[in-house]
Amino acid sequence: MQWLQQERSRWMAWIPVLLGTGIGLYFALPFEPSAYSVLPVIALIAPWQYARARGWHSALILGCLLLMGCGLLWAKLMNDWRETIMLEKELRFVPIQGRVIEISDVEGGYRLTMDQVQLEGVEAGITPQRIRLKLQGKAAGEGLKTGDQIALRGGLLPPSGPVMPGAFDFARFFYYRGIGGVGYGIPPITKQAGNETGGLFLTRWRSEITQRIRAQMAPTEGTVAAALMTGERAAIPDEVTQAMRITNLSHLLAISGMHMAIVTGMIFVVVRYSLLWLPVTQHWRYIKQAAAWVALVAGAGYLLLSGLPISATRAYIMVALMLFAIVIHREVMPVRSIAWAAVVLLLVDPSNLLEPGFQLSFGATLALICWYEYLRSRAQGDWFESSRVRRVILYLFGICMTTLVAEIATFPLVLYHFNNFSFVGMLANALVMPIVSFLIMPAVVLAFIVMPVGLEYWPLQAAQLGIGWMLDVARWTAALPYANLYAVAPPSWGVVLIVLGALWLMLWQQRPRLWGLVAIAIGFVSMWSVQLPDMVISKDAKQIAWRMDGQMQLLKGRPASFVPQQWAYRSGEASLPTLKAGSDALRCDRVGCIAQHQNVKLAMVREQAALVKDCAQADIVIAPFIVWESECSHPLVIDRRMLQREGGIWLWQRKDGWEIGSTRQAQGRRPWSH
Repeated sequence: MQWLQQERSRWMAWIPVLLGTGIGLYFALPFEPSAYSVLPVIALIAPWQYARARGWHSALILGCLLLMGCGLLWAKLMNDWRETIMLEKELRFVPIQGRVIEISDVEGGYRLTMDQVQLEGVEAGITPQRIRLKLQGKAAGEGLKTGDQIALRGGLLPPSGPVMPGAFDFARFFYYRGIGGVGYGIPPITKQAGNETGGLFLTRWRSEITQRIRAQMAPTEGTVAAALMTGERAAIPDEVTQAMRITNLSHLLAISGMHMAIVTGMIFVVVRYSLLWLPVTQHWRYIKQAAAWVALVAGAGYLLLSGLPISATRAYIMVALMLFAIVIHREVMPVRSIAWAAVVLLLVDPSNLLEPGFQLSFGATLALICWYEYLRSRAQGDWFESSRVRRVILYLFGICMTTLVAEIATFPLVLYHFNNFSFVGMLANALVMPIVSFLIMPAVVLAFIVMPVGLEYWPLQAAQLGIGWMLDVARWTAALPYANLYAVAPPSWGVVLIVLGALWLMLWQQRPRLWGLVAIAIGFVSMWSVQLPDMVISKDAKQIAWRMDGQMQLLKGRPASFVPQQWAYRSGEASLPTLKAGSDALRCDRVGCIAQHQNVKLAMVREQAALVKDCAQADIVIAPFIVWESECSHPLVIDRRMLQREGGIWLWQRKDGWEIGSTRQAQGRRPWSH
């Protein structure tokens, strides 16, 4: 264990890993732990203090257990403090009243987030504190502003859980954002007396700047510029989002470390050299520190304007530590900076651990820090001298290696969350990064600087030119053969092994770090253990898919709708083919359909009149109404009552029958589960 003692400077970097492990255990539990879970954590404190006096070996082990326990306990306490009220059942065409706290321009309409909600027929004690509605049509939301008290009619649903094993849990996502219901709004919208903007200044400020940016730019380029400047991504066209995702350029649409570094770095350089050139200040002793303070404030303003996304918050914490180190004449260690950033974000909201943005941002950044740390320790010093040719070579090499390292580091996470990977990401990033670094972001910074005096038009035009070039590159590379491939994701335990193995490999510096490769290998091998369902049924039975001859076929529903699209991705497909009625495999009439595969018959009943006949001939019966045992004593009946209780249903065909899984089983008995 001598090597571990030699790694003492790296111990601190494991604090967020151990806290995150405890938080992950909390979310993995199938039930909500009781308040008594604090007792084992408290019980570890005394042995840990005793072990510290006896030697570091046992103290280190107990300290790790204590940190994991603290992570689990903190996640529990933060959840108890939150108390988000979730909608209990679907509501159709009900009168809704509330205050608009956020309005986003999206394709085809607007998206409203409302608080102070009142729902007709729903008691105040079980009414969600916040809801999110989609308004169809641009005319529907015209004239609405943040703070408006409005009344309209609409439909609401409890946020849905995972639609398939391993799929994203939107119920948990919305629960931790205080949103207890999602749905749609129907015009007309009536504005009521009062306009409460208390606590909404920042949201309104972001909205006004977003509209100001988009009004002076072309429609598509304006939406991208708004994403870079205010973090408002909802209005970006789907084809742009798809092209950027396929080419691994999506990180450019989110305010991340690169954006924060360019903004604060440019402010720091401009302020520092301005003070050096001015006769009044050129002899100041603390010019560098003054520039750091200005960059700190500018970065904080950019962070607030962006809406505090995870990637931008992580980047600002790291930049702030670096700038503060300049102020106090100290050096900062990048690994410790990213560790502190992770600790802060996990303490503010433990659910951040499960967000793809958190995992991808920290994974890519940590990999880059460790890679360049390793490279610098082995590079010859003369390569970093002032030769222009070498600087150009280093810059191009840096772009390629940064992209390659970031893609390798995030590949298992991208595969797990999005079921796809790209072969053209490195090419696209190499072509786009000079445009972003030398044209788009400098223009964005200049637009921010001159916006208070109304001179942002020309900087925005320069940004528009660069964004147009960037989108052209994204569309071209996305159209290349084999640009994007879909695959089945590894199971959750496999991804955990890969992540822990990668952390072991990156955070340690001695030879035992190579043990992490074993965990990574086992994690990737786990992909072959995944058993996809043979049949999936949505929670309202409006979408049904069945695996036939190794291919998931859609029996009911539209392939482009949300749930079938998620089924396709989790199955490693771009979309599900639809089995057409009229073939031997699927026959339909007015009262229902019969599907048949390998001597198994599935009856999809539409009306009660077909129930008796279908029960007699089918092996599985799916009905959108309640089926009583006296009506159908079939061994497997999936009716409205079962769907309301279980949510989505997943079936695996076994030798002795069908194994059943469901959304309810995947979620467990948690505060966000329906």
